[in-house]
Amino acid sequence: YIASGNVRFEARVRGFVTDEKPFWLGNGSLLLAMSAIGANGACLMFGNVAPTECLAIISSVMKGDLATAQEIQSRCIEADHQILARGAAGIKAALDILGYEGGAPRLPNPGVSDEEREIIRAAMQVAGLD
Repeated sequence: YIASGNVRFEARVRGFVTDEKPFWLGNGSLLLAMSAIGANGACLMFGNVAPTECLAIISSVMKGDLATAQEIQSRCIEADHQILARGAAGIKAALDILGYEGGAPRLPNPGVSDEEREIIRAAMQVAGLD
């Protein structure tokens, strides 16, 4: 099961999904909240940029260490927002910043501007993703 972004609804749905079944989410900004209601996995665009941090949030919640999960989520939330607000172009720019070959998005999608790239870079630095 892949959860939506509606935490209230998904908290009810979680009771109907057995622990043996995947209960995943697809929104990095909700990783802490959804993990707290029982998500046991994720399929995130942000996971391409910050896989270690995303895994650490879920793992920390599953171990009952909410303080660590909250610290990581708080540190990463602006980077998640700035990258994903620009769609595939944002992910590709973030990968370029990390030294990978993100490249340009497929046409007709525009890439990010130099100003947007610097906004993404600054948010990634705050998140410790540089």
